[in-house]
Amino acid sequence: ADDTELRQENEELRLKADQFEVAVERLKNEALAKDEWMKRASANIAEITKEKADFVELVAKMEEETAVAIKSSREQVQRLTEDCARLEAEKEQIAKNLAEIPPASPERLDSIDLGSPTNGGGGGVEEDKFA
Repeated sequence: ADDTELRQENEELRLKADQFEVAVERLKNEALAKDEWMKRASANIAEITKEKADFVELVAKMEEETAVAIKSSREQVQRLTEDCARLEAEKEQIAKNLAEIPPASPERLDSIDLGSPTNGGGGGVEEDKFA
């Protein structure tokens, strides 16, 4: 009877040892899977961190380019405003100068030599001297 009990106990211990080995193997596999998941998560975090840094750099570059464009546009508006003011002043001066010119009398108009082809005044068409 002792021999049968020992065999039965031994068999139970072997069965428990096999179950323990299966459980240990399953835990190892879970640990490896979790370790692999952690490696992938770390790689993803590193990639996201790099993308964020690249994005921040891009935003800073765009902000700088925008500031330069705004400054350039303001300078251009300033120059155009100054040009407009200068042209307006020139227009007013021209209008003033025109207003100071006395109207031409018919006699005065007749005395102006507009030129003619016979007196060399430039009213005619010159022939091509090299033709």
